[in-house]
Amino acid sequence: MPSQPDLPSLPSGTMLAGPLWGKPVRLLAAKSRDGVMFLTLDGMGTKMYDPDQLDGVHIVKHTYGIPWKAHAYVSILRHERARNLGIAGNADPLPHQLESIYHITGIPGPIRFLLADEPGAGKTAVASRIIQELVLQRRVRNVLVVVPAQLKTQWKSELAKFANISSHIVAGKVSGNPWITDDGVLVTSMDFAKSEHHRTMFEQARFDLVVVDEAHNLNATAKKSTARYNLGKTLSKISKHLIFLTATPHRGKTENFRLLLKLLEPAEFSDPKMEDGEIATKKRRLFLRHIKEEMRGMDDEPLFKGRSVVSLTYKMSDAERRMYKAVTAYVRRQFAASEMLANKVAGFAILLIQKRMASSTHSLLKTLQRRRTKIAERRDNQDTDYDFDDIYDLSDSDKMAKEEALEGFTASRTEDELGAELAELDMLIGAAKIAAETKPDTKLESLLGELRSLGGDQLLIFSEYRDTLDYLEENIHKAGLAGGGICRIDGTMGMDVRQQAQDDFNSGRKHIMLATDAAREGINLQYRCHRMVNYDLPWSPIALEQRMGRLHRYGQKRNVKIRNLVASEMMEGKVLDRLFTKLEDIGKQYKTFDVMGTVLVDINMGGMLKEVVRAGAVDVEGNVEEAARRAANADQMLARTPVDIEFVRSRMRKIEMQKTDGEHLVNAIGRMFSEMGGSVGASRDGSGTVLSVPGNLVGGPLDRRRVALPGPPAKELARGGAAYRHISDWVLHNCADDLRNGSVFVDDSGRDGWVVFHEVRVTDGNSNAAAELLLVHYTDGASVTEVEPHILDGMSYGEAEPDSGYDGDALVGHVFRAAQREMDELMAGRRAFWKIRSEVGRRGLEMRIREIEVRQGGMSVMDPEHGRLDDERLELANKLKALDGEAERETRLSLDEPRLVGWVRVIPGGRTKTDTEMLGMRACMDDERRNGFEPEDVHKKRGIGYDILSKHPDGRVRKIEVKARCDMSGLEFTDAEKQHLETDPNAVLYVLWNAGHDDEKHVVYDDPSKLVFLAQKGWRVNVSGLGF
Repeated sequence: MPSQPDLPSLPSGTMLAGPLWGKPVRLLAAKSRDGVMFLTLDGMGTKMYDPDQLDGVHIVKHTYGIPWKAHAYVSILRHERARNLGIAGNADPLPHQLESIYHITGIPGPIRFLLADEPGAGKTAVASRIIQELVLQRRVRNVLVVVPAQLKTQWKSELAKFANISSHIVAGKVSGNPWITDDGVLVTSMDFAKSEHHRTMFEQARFDLVVVDEAHNLNATAKKSTARYNLGKTLSKISKHLIFLTATPHRGKTENFRLLLKLLEPAEFSDPKMEDGEIATKKRRLFLRHIKEEMRGMDDEPLFKGRSVVSLTYKMSDAERRMYKAVTAYVRRQFAASEMLANKVAGFAILLIQKRMASSTHSLLKTLQRRRTKIAERRDNQDTDYDFDDIYDLSDSDKMAKEEALEGFTASRTEDELGAELAELDMLIGAAKIAAETKPDTKLESLLGELRSLGGDQLLIFSEYRDTLDYLEENIHKAGLAGGGICRIDGTMGMDVRQQAQDDFNSGRKHIMLATDAAREGINLQYRCHRMVNYDLPWSPIALEQRMGRLHRYGQKRNVKIRNLVASEMMEGKVLDRLFTKLEDIGKQYKTFDVMGTVLVDINMGGMLKEVVRAGAVDVEGNVEEAARRAANADQMLARTPVDIEFVRSRMRKIEMQKTDGEHLVNAIGRMFSEMGGSVGASRDGSGTVLSVPGNLVGGPLDRRRVALPGPPAKELARGGAAYRHISDWVLHNCADDLRNGSVFVDDSGRDGWVVFHEVRVTDGNSNAAAELLLVHYTDGASVTEVEPHILDGMSYGEAEPDSGYDGDALVGHVFRAAQREMDELMAGRRAFWKIRSEVGRRGLEMRIREIEVRQGGMSVMDPEHGRLDDERLELANKLKALDGEAERETRLSLDEPRLVGWVRVIPGGRTKTDTEMLGMRACMDDERRNGFEPEDVHKKRGIGYDILSKHPDGRVRKIEVKARCDMSGLEFTDAEKQHLETDPNAVLYVLWNAGHDDEKHVVYDDPSKLVFLAQKGWRVNVSGLGF
């Protein structure tokens, strides 16, 4: 047994072993006092030991770490600790979005939140990045996203696009309980999930996070709950974090808004007697709303262009006027009969005829013909409970199928009534045929006039009906106006065909798009197009707003022009023309919110148009003014969140200083792969990633030595992705000891000292981790400086044994001060959050207690109600105490003992010419691997005239001569090098200028035979001969 060393005399960093610890430990400090030994050990803090306890303690030879493995561990660890607000995603970092991500992901404890940004602000992108950030913070593992049915595919696509998140859609027939999962992201529709069957299965599941898009659809009133609202209650129970997304959370109905908030915080919003002011105050801590008017880019320029909506009126021909009069009379009689019979379905079916007549005579004719056939065959005439208002919640294909299925429903009951209706339909079909054959079609001519005025612009044309689109497509071709190409989207098309049409339009390959409402959601067409025509108008204002949102959204570079075609002589046309005129007037009155997007969606257009059919008139102006008043009240209650661009910029600067994600992460993984005999490169066309996987990493998603991935490296290797998780797990498991045990790095800037890494845990009063801090310091023995974790990135790897001669005691104070600064910033954010939460919570509880005391003052203590109120008052008092206690614990932060993660010895470099050339060799080989080649270093083979033989799996060969210079001077060549470059067709010259400096750049000469060689002590090419 080795003799026990004199512990106080040992230098900090000495490795000790003994029966006390079971494994070698690192000594940071030792002091003897009054016969007791005080030892400070890495990761164990300072403890007292009796000398007898230290029997058998001895010094052990230090097993030093491998530099590249230590570097890999630091690179992964700093990414694990980074908080980047989803900036690495595939979208522009917009201030209002970053503010939302930072605010929501920074909420301590359970997140229950409503994001209510106005339409087109990118709530899907924000939510995707929130999911990504919470996963990276390890606060979330399994996620459920609940959306309207038509948005399932869009969400799956945008989760991948914005956050590199793979997801699974749950729909159709499922086996077992699809909601039970430990990790991953599920996407489903509200109407699939709302069934009693699925809600029962939900009771057995738990989700870390649930996100509900278009959350206003979880609607209810005090008197009537709905299946969707019941789904919301279930989701609230089974989720730790719950986030609602909706641009219209209030919609003019305060009670509905309270009930929506109650799903997020049942205790806070349970009182149906809550006043507007109390609701407005209480919702502050769980609510953000950015409005378009205040949304800016990082350059402080407005994000949204203007939008004008104009009605283009046209006059009907005499034949159309006769047809319109006859059809309207038929519709009114049938609608009145349906109301008398309380047959909602027959009433809805007859209104479809009026709607289709407003679309086109062609569509009307097809509808009348189908209706006559179905009535004659006595098909589809059973009573069914059907709600007109739900039809716009359906997908386009389901909506068309539903409407066509209802075309045969009629209020006629007897044979005589049916016979009379069939005779009237024959007359109407005849009138429609005459009108269809009468030229010109004035409505069509109005559209063709718009097409002739386009110049080089594109045009988006909407209609509810495929029959109308068929008619338009045929006649645009006949008019010779389809030269720019026509593409189309409707509900009969598969998603791949729709995507192709979208790509054709956005790329400019096609200039005209014809679309049904299959294109009103989830499709972005703003990149080249700013003009739209509504050939007909849906009876749903939300559907109309969604149509306009295809162009009026972030990314649009021009003011959007929208034209609505309406017949000045039709009842519907008059109503709609008055509606949009009044909305324009209202827009001048209310400047704080988007009138078209806010007031319009609160107008019951369907109800107004039904009233026109029923009575021949409707109070348009009154309806709009009432909707505007509701919208103004809602705007005041909701308030808006001002965007603090300077705060966002400061966060961006801090994030950029971290040098994480994107190219930084790709370079770190590429360097590690290179050291292990692998490579990271781009595919031949630059769009994909090619990995040459080191043997130690083969497995999981990297199951072969050569793996091709579809996206670029920055996406495929991003944090949160399968490849990153596989690589990071291996590094964290296999490389920690290499940093812990020390290694040598060479710094060309002249540093001579140590870089020391500590982790400090910040703990709250609930003993939960509030943060894990990675703190890095550089010491040269005389001074200590806090540095960024990426300090090693600019260094090369050394081969000497490191000495751990730094003073660990001198670092402790610096580590604590750095940790204290980070904790203070975290605490300030928590205190601000809990100040609002406590004030709001206390106000509500204290108000209720006072109300109880007032009620008790007027009754006898013997009254049973008095006793019940006593119990309620006690319960409220306990809640008040619990709230105060929760706030105190959440804001009481403390620092755990710093834990030494590891250290490296840094020695000064002072590069030689050989060192510089090796920088060039390394840079060239890394570039070759990124481009899919497999390079071999052959520079030690004499007389061949090149340094690297690089081969591609497709058979290409490159024989590369490498030159590296610390400056921009000319290049020297041997005879063999010159001959190779001039004569070998596979010769390539790779030059690395300013090697090792910040402005380092490389140039590749694929045809070096064109270089001009000068005879000067061998051969030389001047800078001017290299194109500089």
